[in-house]
Amino acid sequence: MGIDGPRLGDILNAPPELLTVLERILPERMNARIVDTLDDATALSLATGDMFVTTDGDWWPVGKFVNAG
Repeated sequence: MGIDGPRLGDILNAPPELLTVLERILPERMNARIVDTLDDATALSLATGDMFVTTDGDWWPVGKFVNAG
């Protein structure tokens, strides 16, 4: 997990056709890296400018704001 860990799209267990659609309509979210904590997501997003999601489902998109869920 973390900067070199899997992307969200890498771990979804979905048919290839659905993954293709999701990658086209939600490219940033499908490329989000998975991290353990919101602190990790915050630090890595601010350092890299990438989107991160925690294992609890909290999103940190490109160092801007948090979408908890």
